[in-house]
Amino acid sequence: MEKVLKDLKNYHESDEGKPYFNKDKYEVFDYDFNKVMRISGPIYFIDGGNQEVISDNSFCISFNKVAYASFDHTKKKVDSKNFWSSSILKKDMKYKTRFMDEMIEFDAYDPRLESSGNRVSPLKISNLIRKIGEFMFAKDLCDSVKDSIIVLDGILLSNHEILKKYINELYYSAEKNNNIICSVAKTSNLVTTTGRSLNEVVSSKKNGAFYVKIAKSKFDEHNATIYLLRLHERSDHVFRFEIGRTWEKDAEKVIGVLADNSKDPVFLGYPYGLVVADELARVSNNETEFMRTKFSVELSKKDKMLAKTLFKKNPHGVLDSIKF
Repeated sequence: MEKVLKDLKNYHESDEGKPYFNKDKYEVFDYDFNKVMRISGPIYFIDGGNQEVISDNSFCISFNKVAYASFDHTKKKVDSKNFWSSSILKKDMKYKTRFMDEMIEFDAYDPRLESSGNRVSPLKISNLIRKIGEFMFAKDLCDSVKDSIIVLDGILLSNHEILKKYINELYYSAEKNNNIICSVAKTSNLVTTTGRSLNEVVSSKKNGAFYVKIAKSKFDEHNATIYLLRLHERSDHVFRFEIGRTWEKDAEKVIGVLADNSKDPVFLGYPYGLVVADELARVSNNETEFMRTKFSVELSKKDKMLAKTLFKKNPHGVLDSIKF
């Protein structure tokens, strides 16, 4: 243990370094900290959740939720939408995926989705569908509101042409109605040129509430400028914030509105609207079991033997139920 502790200490005492990005794809900036100034304004927070209802190694049926929480001064409004999705592997080694009124295909060996060369799992496809659902929900919102900030959970990367199609439609709708698209990520894998955690380095360099621009994408699949920020002076948390390149000039205002929404002690320094949206979009274990039972009953009405075959207990479940 002593050697491990020493390694960890040496890591934290190493040089800070600069933000590390692929310079062919990103313009990288030096640390230039700016003070956060709270302001109020109309803002919508969107998140999604999903759980597999039934699956094996070649298909996945999922129940999905997308939700938003909006805040305009002191007014709060919430809404959500539920939908089922199916991803089924066909003999051409493509997943045929159905959700809402959409039907799309994914190559089961697409290296953008599975870099190891193995087949993409149907559960991974299901998670992509949830993300597309969030983009579609945000687009519908942009079609109905104006002059507002739309905040997604995560980052604005679309590393597949299907994702790119839906996020481009979202950006177009937002620009048309003078809305702004941005995102906040709870976690970050960004590092510095010396291998340190970029969030940790940035956090140690500045007290109080701040934001710092660290990189701007040069390629269409990631249409965003990237910041790190602390949204409350008494918070220990630094988050990754992205805003579409079109709206980079509005970043200071958007961050100010985010900060105004990040004062709740339930998660100080994190936008309360994302807490609410996360809660609304979360698919609980109890809800999953209810949907699984409902699906099983409906399937039994159509094909009792198929339902019995698909809903048999898997080996892991059998082992989990054994008491040693």
